[in-house]
Amino acid sequence: MSYNLIALQDIIEELGEDSAKEILSGFSCPINKDVEDFLLHKAILFNRQGLSMTHLIFDQYKSENRLVAYFTLAQKIISCSKDFLSRSMQDRIKRFSQLENGYYTVPAVLLAQIGKNYTDGLDKLIKGEEILSFALDAVGVVHTLIGG
Repeated sequence: MSYNLIALQDIIEELGEDSAKEILSGFSCPINKDVEDFLLHKAILFNRQGLSMTHLIFDQYKSENRLVAYFTLAQKIISCSKDFLSRSMQDRIKRFSQLENGYYTVPAVLLAQIGKNYTDGLDKLIKGEEILSFALDAVGVVHTLIGG
């Protein structure tokens, strides 16, 4: 397949928020309404606020470029008490975390949302593994740019 990955932010900047909402309105995920609700009602706001960034995956279907899936990434801080970590794990985690008040804090990238579009059978055009591959590639870019 020849998928196109486009950041929701790029669509908003090029076409405007109303056009972005129109593109997203064709997304349906009856097996997980939270995934659907996020994309339809929160993704644009979260992008605008910088809380997370949503990425859309498109594919050709009946000569049209259709939204088949999406994923959303966010920054997260993971906190873990040093009492729950072995000495060897503490030695490993020290290299990329901070110890404060008995807790290690580690910056991370959170795969906050992932979903397939079930409208018109579009879910059959992409496998979950392919969506995860796109997400992991994006996480790799983030890691290269800012660490974590």
